[in-house]
Amino acid sequence: MKVFPQYSRALEEEVCNYVKASYLITCVGSPLRQDDRAGLELCGELMERGLHAVVCEYGLENCIGELINSNARGVAIVDAVIVPDARPGDIVLINDLNELNSEFLATTHNVPLTAIIKILRSQGVALETVVLGIQVKEMGLGLETSPEVRRAVSYMAQLIEGCAKESLKTRL
Repeated sequence: MKVFPQYSRALEEEVCNYVKASYLITCVGSPLRQDDRAGLELCGELMERGLHAVVCEYGLENCIGELINSNARGVAIVDAVIVPDARPGDIVLINDLNELNSEFLATTHNVPLTAIIKILRSQGVALETVVLGIQVKEMGLGLETSPEVRRAVSYMAQLIEGCAKESLKTRL
C-alpha cells in the first residue's frame, strides 16, 4: 500500500500506467454518506469528459454482471478509504490484494471485495486489480463531500483524462 498526497509525480506515473494498460475504471460508493461519494463522483466526472467508467453504487457486487461482460483484464477500483495516518484527500494505492483490509474501505460492502474479485477472476475478468482509494474526512449522512475530497476527485479526473489522451496519442 502506498499513500500519495495529491499532485505527486509518483502518483501520476502509477495512475498513468494503469490507464495506459487499459484498466477499467470502476467506482464504488454510497451516494448518501458524504465523502463515501468520492468514487461515484469521480466516475461522474470521467463520464462527463467522455471516458468510460463503471458505477457500482453501494458495492462492487452490484455491477458484477457488467464487469464480467466487459472482459476487462485489468480493473482499477476507486473507493473512499479510511487509512491511519493518511490525510483527507490523499490517494491510497493498494495493488497487492493481500494488503486489502476491509477496515480500509469506507463503503459498507455486503460481500467482501476480495470475494467479488475471486468471482470475477474465475470468469477471466479482473486478473489484475488495483484499488485507488481517496482518504475521507466526513462520513456522516449527507450529499456533500468535504473540500479536500472534492479537490482529490477533480485532480484524479484530470489526471485520468490526461493519461487517457496521452495513451491515445501513443497508440496512433
